[in-house]
Amino acid sequence: MAKTLIAYYSRRGENYVNGSIRELKLGNTEVVAAKIKALLPDADVFH
Repeated sequence: MAKTLIAYYSRRGENYVNGSIRELKLGNTEVVAAKIKALLPDADVFH
């Protein structure tokens, strides 16, 4: 059986959002990777 790898890069921390600097706990891509992981529980995740 083939293994699935979810590899992603996501920037969290200080980000420019709608004209101001905000502190993000999770980056946008990290949120999407977590949703994919929920659909594929046997997949490995690499950040």
